[in-house]
Amino acid sequence: MDQWPGTFSIRLGQWTSAANFGGVRPSRFLAARFVVCPCVKTTATTSAASTTTAAPSATSADVTARSAARDLGAERLNRAHWEAVARGEPTTWEELGAQPEGVTVERMAHPSGLWLTPNASRPGTSDQSSSGASASASGSDSDAVILAIHGGGFVGGSATTHQRMFGHLAAASGIPVFAVEYGLVPDHTFPSQPDTVFEAYRELLASAARRSRDQAQPAGERRIAIVGDSVGATLAIGLAARVRDDGLPMPAGLLLASASTDFEAMGGSYDTGSDPFFTREVVRALADGYLAGTDPRDPAAAPLFTDLRGFPPVYLQVGAEESLLDDSRMLAERLHSAGVQTRLDAYEDQLHTFQMTAGRTRVADDAIAEGATWLRSILNV
Repeated sequence: MDQWPGTFSIRLGQWTSAANFGGVRPSRFLAARFVVCPCVKTTATTSAASTTTAAPSATSADVTARSAARDLGAERLNRAHWEAVARGEPTTWEELGAQPEGVTVERMAHPSGLWLTPNASRPGTSDQSSSGASASASGSDSDAVILAIHGGGFVGGSATTHQRMFGHLAAASGIPVFAVEYGLVPDHTFPSQPDTVFEAYRELLASAARRSRDQAQPAGERRIAIVGDSVGATLAIGLAARVRDDGLPMPAGLLLASASTDFEAMGGSYDTGSDPFFTREVVRALADGYLAGTDPRDPAAAPLFTDLRGFPPVYLQVGAEESLLDDSRMLAERLHSAGVQTRLDAYEDQLHTFQMTAGRTRVADDAIAEGATWLRSILNV
């Protein structure tokens, strides 16, 4: 195992399978091993004819239960990934989804990340030149943008591993996406990651102001939506609170997939779902590595204890079978109590971050399409 770079250990108890967010060889050791280099993640299936139901007792928010005509092969894709992760087997996270068509990828150094710019400004239309390149070389020129924050338990993931999923969101919405990079545990712990995404948000605002100045145009306010999956959602909530507290222009809305909001793993869904990987021990260990001694109820770090008043609209998507289902339910309840416009869609039979299979499964494509439509509405595009 020593030849596998970029791993570190966290004790989970008597034994556990290797926790593998991509690229770790199989093992059962006393400590869980997490990849800290470019790694990979998973996703699942089932699609959706949606029916709106009464909210569960955990939340007063609108809840949509999504059941789907099942493609059994697709249904297994995300689950098979997490079962392999639980066994400590190698997986290829970024290859769960298909490459989106019509999206230009541009690597940026500062802030570090990827611009994913759709070649068409709207789905079904084309702004391409004869060479196929986008009429706008970079999403940095757009008035409406999406800041995307990847998940990976703070120990893995990157803009690259999530490029396909975020690229599908860019293509479906016609809105440029900036997928920000941030440092991973153990080299980077709280508050490094929140600081990084905050600086990326400020730069998106500042670059629009500079463009207006350079073009001798009145400064228009850039419209930004924030997207985050898993712990990317953790960072998205903290970012919105910090932007509000600092008096900066607020994001237009937050789209959160399989949000990780409860560092103490208190939700009952750990006991009721069929999640093969995310146990309370795994989630608490990941949280301990990130918090590095910070109180798991610190409002600056923990979404369930953040002051949510004054937040923009929030749309949560979550798998109905994942252990973190109650993380989304509890957050939706708190958002509703704070007067925030909130939507929660629970997708039947799905596990954590099933949207990663975009382009390969109908359920992921449906979720991406729903998210894209919502983003267009809140960004007024």
